[in-house]
Amino acid sequence: MARSAWNCSLKSQEAPFHRVEPPMRWTIPGAAFLAFVGCGGAETAQPETPTSDGQSLVQAVSLMCRADTLSGAAAEEDPLDRSAKRDQWLSDNVKNPDAIYFRTIARTRAPKEHAALLREQAAELGVRLCPEADRIENDEL
Repeated sequence: MARSAWNCSLKSQEAPFHRVEPPMRWTIPGAAFLAFVGCGGAETAQPETPTSDGQSLVQAVSLMCRADTLSGAAAEEDPLDRSAKRDQWLSDNVKNPDAIYFRTIARTRAPKEHAALLREQAAELGVRLCPEADRIENDEL
């Protein structure tokens, strides 16, 4: 009696031939599909949960990513004035507590790490462009 690698039943004249599928044939694609469906898909952003003043984390991070443009700080010549104007604008306009916490923590990091954290947070929330991260990484202030 011979055993086949893909057939777990024994071939004999008394027993009918039953084909048994390889155990890993559908396991990996099935698990990948279930993980994709179970996680909501790769393209789905986190749901927006507005704070008491109505600003969601996505909206706050979007503002943070465009702070130079929205605050008018990009037009300032002096780097210290530009930084002060941007920081004041962010303090006045970013109201989501999670975004404020994130901003506080990120500001304590080195510029490259701060930029990477902002890019990562923006990507997780579905904010596609974040020019502020580039500015943080390349600017002096």
